[in-house]
Amino acid sequence: MPEIDAVVVHAAWASTLQVQARLHFVLVTLPFYVAVRIASPDQKSIEVTVTDARLGTVPLPTGLVGGIVDQVRRQVIDRLNVTQAPTYDHASVIVGVGRVTFNATFEPAAGTT
Repeated sequence: MPEIDAVVVHAAWASTLQVQARLHFVLVTLPFYVAVRIASPDQKSIEVTVTDARLGTVPLPTGLVGGIVDQVRRQVIDRLNVTQAPTYDHASVIVGVGRVTFNATFEPAAGTT
């Protein structure tokens, strides 16, 4: 288990608690957020439902991001049937539960439409 600090609990709407904290792993500290809804349908037990959970981003090595960008640029070239790869900026990689999302802004190369 990671070390946890800076825990803040906020009572929100409709029996919902919002919790923010920092999780300290070996090489990185990440912000953590979770929202839980608490109910007691029979007044004898408590139901806790997680309605939202987010873990901060992990910085990826430049080489890994560059490799992903190169793969995407090759696919763009093939799909658009152009000879020169478009330039890009604002590249990011988001790792979620069961998925990896790549975001970037691509500009068409000069002379292509």
